[in-house]
Amino acid sequence: MTPSHQSPRPSARPSSPARRRRTRRAAGPPREAPGGASRGRASRGRGGRAEVPASAGAGVAARRGRGPRTGRLRARVAALAVALSLLPPLAVLPARAAGDPGPAQAGWTSPVEGEPVVLRAFLPPDQDWLAGHRGVDLAAPQGAAVVAPASGVVTFAGTVVDRGVVVVLHYDGLRTSLEPVDGTVAAGTRVHRGQAVGTVQGSDGPDATAPADGAGPAGAGHCLPASCVHWGVRRGETYLDPLALLGPREPIVLLPLR
Repeated sequence: MTPSHQSPRPSARPSSPARRRRTRRAAGPPREAPGGASRGRASRGRGGRAEVPASAGAGVAARRGRGPRTGRLRARVAALAVALSLLPPLAVLPARAAGDPGPAQAGWTSPVEGEPVVLRAFLPPDQDWLAGHRGVDLAAPQGAAVVAPASGVVTFAGTVVDRGVVVVLHYDGLRTSLEPVDGTVAAGTRVHRGQAVGTVQGSDGPDATAPADGAGPAGAGHCLPASCVHWGVRRGETYLDPLALLGPREPIVLLPLR
């Protein structure tokens, strides 16, 4: 058969649309889903085992909110909420007037034995430089025990002019002065409430010496003809009414000086 009579070769079969899509998909890199997970088939590793990219698990954990940082943050928020719920509500405290120590202090007692009998009450001056009575005079016999009205540290125990003085700095910041007292403790001694710090000092006669805290006429015999202990309390430079620290009590008797 001559070449002119040869039958033409059939042309290549046109590819179907499905085959063209498979060809294009195979040509490009596999698509990745959000979070780095490949949408293609898992590759085969050694031994024919399927290998899943590590980024796939991380993407799922991130989408589900189960990452380690998220768990720690939630635990901290929960602990903070519990702690805040245990706090007491805040309250605004009213300002205290001069000489008012505030609510009765727990752990305070009279520096003399028994119910205090006041010979002279607390009378703060209108101005710091004016005369007044910056404490209370409590009746007590000569030689009677004088105790610390509250726990603290003795900051002074000695003689001022003509009388013995004992000063105690309490743990709440208040400062007590007791006179005239023959001290039995030394400066630096820690004392507890009700512990003896001295005895009531006697006097050979009246005098007009002011007490160490500037309370007015005092001294070892300033309560004559009676015998007494002058009890002063300060917060900083402000004098307070010592009896207010004792809380509600039976009526206190005020005895005349003469």
